Amino acid sequence: MSTIRTAPSTTATTAANPGSEQRLAYALLLVTPALFATNYLTARVAVPLIPPFTLALLRWSLTALLACAVAWPPVRRHARAAAGQWRDLGLLGAIGMALCGASAYEAARTTVAVNIGLIYAASPAMIAVLARFMFDERLTWRQIGGMLACLAGVLWIIGRGAPASLLQMQFVPGDLWALAGAIGWAVYSVLLKRHGGELPAQVRFVWLCVAGALVMLPFSAWELARTQAHWTLEAAGYVALLVVVASFGAYQGYDRAQRVLGAARTGIIMYLGPVYAALLAWALLGEPLRLFHAVGAALVLGGVYLVNRRA
Repeated sequence: MSTIRTAPSTTATTAANPGSEQRLAYALLLVTPALFATNYLTARVAVPLIPPFTLALLRWSLTALLACAVAWPPVRRHARAAAGQWRDLGLLGAIGMALCGASAYEAARTTVAVNIGLIYAASPAMIAVLARFMFDERLTWRQIGGMLACLAGVLWIIGRGAPASLLQMQFVPGDLWALAGAIGWAVYSVLLKRHGGELPAQVRFVWLCVAGALVMLPFSAWELARTQAHWTLEAAGYVALLVVVASFGAYQGYDRAQRVLGAARTGIIMYLGPVYAALLAWALLGEPLRLFHAVGAALVLGGVYLVNRRA
């Protein structure tokens, strides 16, 4: 991703060429949800082989190694500054990596994807509210209308063209894990703007991954003492996909877009998750696409346009 380099800081680059930064940020709004969506699809086939906490530990520890290898010069140069921010980095890593990552995997054990999608769809609304009160990121009526259109599209997709059927959903313990992950993502997205600005993005990401892996370590040890993991080449492939695509690529894209567009606008990309998940499930898992997918996608994409269109 373009954030992994030792060139001048993003702030300086933005000031020098704001037009290109804006175009890149808006492109990332469309690409990043697809990268995130691979996390849920991979979890469906990986969790039966590797238990959730251990999967999260492998994901973030290996991602930390990859990110550090790519950005080693700035990581070494800013080591002292990172050490001085260990509290902020530890908090963000525990929330954004450990909590959000493991909760999605744990949720998949006892609840269905429809429930998880519905609960995670609340994240952008939480982000917008938190950003409004913490950073005074104001929302216009047009942007609010766009958010409602996105929510309507999500409900249309996960309700399979009959949103009223959502009223008959039965919640199980996995739904609480999904709710914890959705809340954690909203808090992480907003706190990232306040506590992550002093370090270069690539340096901060390395230490956030390290923090997430350290938080997962005792939980993984407890889990492996109770559950058997299946260490196969298939499982290794799933872990590699999580590391390269759903972790390294997705978080770099999300961070870059948020620093240019703000937390509230960038948070809206979470609404695109069900759209990309449906497309990827059709392409990779052979699940059929229906008319309600097209209708929901049109509502979501239209809402994203309204939220991000300039006045």
